[in-house]
Amino acid sequence: MADRLRGDLSKPDRKAYLDAVVCLFNKPSKLDSKQFPGAKSRYDDFVVVHMNQTLTIHGTVRGRTTARRWNGH
Repeated sequence: MADRLRGDLSKPDRKAYLDAVVCLFNKPSKLDSKQFPGAKSRYDDFVVVHMNQTLTIHGTVRGRTTARRWNGH
């Protein structure tokens, strides 16, 4: 679903996607609260992990190729 534009999703798929995001917001974080005090939900966990892995993932040739595909370039 990551490579599709939001407008390309059917109404049931949009609802399922939003329900999944809301679910992440409603579940408590699994990260160490001392190391990541701002992470309160599983959604926050996703953001923290993405931020911490950005240079590792996006700084590689494979990561740049994948990012270009996701961004439509």
